[in-house]
Amino acid sequence: MINSSRNPITERSYAACSYSISNQVEDSEAKEYHGATFNLNDKYIIYRKGKEPPKKIGLFVTFWKRNEKGITVQYSENDPLDFYIITAVKEDQVGQFIIPKATLVSKGRLSTAGKDGKRGFRVYPPWAHPKSRLAQRTQDWQLKYFVAF
Repeated sequence: MINSSRNPITERSYAACSYSISNQVEDSEAKEYHGATFNLNDKYIIYRKGKEPPKKIGLFVTFWKRNEKGITVQYSENDPLDFYIITAVKEDQVGQFIIPKATLVSKGRLSTAGKDGKRGFRVYPPWAHPKSRLAQRTQDWQLKYFVAF
């Protein structure tokens, strides 16, 4: 859950901005990503901690849920989330991507009536140096939502 992976700096930053976490629920199917949902003041958050794969650049995060039939599906623009927060950690570098729902829709991460979203994707913190042009373009838009602690 967020408490086990959140850096004390993050907690102090939230408190300094008068943000409080409530209604936290662990996502048992995303334990290896410290998955949780919670409210940050009046905003509904889906939370994950990014995982660094052994041979790839960037961090990977899951972004799916189970439907009423127990099948994994992408989150949708109709789901009640406000932000997807992803913690990124590497040695002494810590930060969070705080990505708003509208951006998740425009970047194809959330399903819409005309297009499937993603069940998982990579994020590229400032210390990642992707080589492919697609990954570099992805990092460019993602860094607009990155806060270093």
